[in-house]
Amino acid sequence: MQNQAFFTEEFDSPLSNAWSILTVTGSDDANPDKVIVESQNGKLRWDFDSEYVYYYLFYEGATYSDVTVEVSADNLGRNNNSISLICRYDPNAGWYEFNIANNGLYDILYGEVTASGSIGYSRITNGGSNAIKQGKDVNVYSITCDGDKLSLVINGQDVTSIDEKRFGLSEGSVGVSVSSFNVLPITVDMEYFSIIEP
Repeated sequence: MQNQAFFTEEFDSPLSNAWSILTVTGSDDANPDKVIVESQNGKLRWDFDSEYVYYYLFYEGATYSDVTVEVSADNLGRNNNSISLICRYDPNAGWYEFNIANNGLYDILYGEVTASGSIGYSRITNGGSNAIKQGKDVNVYSITCDGDKLSLVINGQDVTSIDEKRFGLSEGSVGVSVSSFNVLPITVDMEYFSIIEP
């Protein structure tokens, strides 16, 4: 079956092999094997039983230069996690990451694959938004990477839009991530993941 470029993944069946996994750990005690991500009941369930694991899923069935990515995320666990949306992922170079924390803050980052193969993060911008529903609630996050412009929309509200020329990523895959920090359990259900032509 040929991979689609623009579609909505509704998690009614297991993820296809067009999806790849990357785990990054933020502590020596972090154990990615204690994270389970699987489709169940028409949702993608993320269950973390380890602190400081940043668990990424990249859709590598197509390459995008300009793209909008949207996800609906239902926080069922503790109020200390973040959801990230990714554009222009290149496994050899890096990616743009829009990181939205459950506490009302956000960052836009450049994730860099270093010469040693480890991941480094550079902050492009950050801020806070009252549009983020804190606690056990559903949020809809949307990002657009269009030319040099990186834009973030949270629950229908335009939160930020910036020009990014420093790192100059031009194309790549898209993705989604959930991160745990220093409290457990972290449980997130995603209703859908949409890849949209901007």
